[in-house]
Amino acid sequence: MPEQPDAELVEAWAAGDRTAGQELIRRHAARLRRFFGYRAGDRAEDLVQATLLECIRSRDRLRDAAAFRSFLFGIAYNVLRTHARRWQRDDGQAPIDSGVAAQSPTPSRAVAARHDRARLAHALRRLPVELQVALQLHYWEELTAAEISEVLGWPLGTVKTRLRRAHRELSESLRSTSAQAPIDLERTLREWLDDVADA
Repeated sequence: MPEQPDAELVEAWAAGDRTAGQELIRRHAARLRRFFGYRAGDRAEDLVQATLLECIRSRDRLRDAAAFRSFLFGIAYNVLRTHARRWQRDDGQAPIDSGVAAQSPTPSRAVAARHDRARLAHALRRLPVELQVALQLHYWEELTAAEISEVLGWPLGTVKTRLRRAHRELSESLRSTSAQAPIDLERTLREWLDDVADA
């Protein structure tokens, strides 16, 4: 039996079907854990719970049932920003401090591929947080530029420009930090996604 589309579940949930809401949460919780785990390490589960709670509270604001994933990641991004400010204020720790570097590739990968991903992780940490988030939404969550625009509240042209800028800055950073052979950025980002998903 094919999986029921998010839009149908959202409409059923809005009509009072709690099971539909539970299915939406089940379906997207792992994506939220990955989104926050990348950025918040051991604080990720708290952020997932805060996001899901806010999603439940604000479900009436969802105007387009087909855009549930964008709606959910928009909430997640706002939760992340709120907590990042609090972390910075309370203990001087930005969310990036426990982000990319905390991810470890699976041992089944070749040494060279692991080295490429380590170089990539280092280069990613040097990007501004908003560019990291845009890349993460594009590669890890497979959102389109239009969906990223909704999530982050940026104009579509800005999303496209920032994704190009992030690619350019990553490439330049990788070239400037090592005299080693260049890596295939697109391939390495996708492989790293597979490793993170397997972890």
